[in-house]
Amino acid sequence: MRKAYAYDDEIQGATEIYWAETRNQAKAYFSSEYGLPYTWIHVYRVPWADKYNDMNDIPPEVYWKNGWWLPCEECGKQVFEGEGRVTGKGVLCLKCFREMEEEHEASNTHKKI
Repeated sequence: MRKAYAYDDEIQGATEIYWAETRNQAKAYFSSEYGLPYTWIHVYRVPWADKYNDMNDIPPEVYWKNGWWLPCEECGKQVFEGEGRVTGKGVLCLKCFREMEEEHEASNTHKKI
C-alpha cells in the first residue's frame, strides 16, 4: 500500500508530498527530483494524506487542519487556517478576498445604473 511521505525543500521554502510503498522509494524519488544525494534527503510520514493520490487532490481545509499553509493565489502570502478563504480562484488571503469582494460589488453596482 502506498503511503504519503513529505520532503521539506529548504531552498524553495516549500514541502512536497509523494506517495510510495516505502520510505526508501520516497527518498529515491526526492533525490532524483531535486538532484540531491540520497543521503541528504530526509522524508517523514504524513498519514493524514495517505488516502489521496496527488497533492492537488487534497482539499485546502485538510492541509489547514493538519497545520500546513497554502499560498494565496493573488499575492503569494502564506495562508494558515482561519486566515483565508477557498474560492473558485483557489485559496486567497483575507486581504485579497476582501479586495475581490469589493471589485465584485463595484462591478455589480455599475451594472444596475
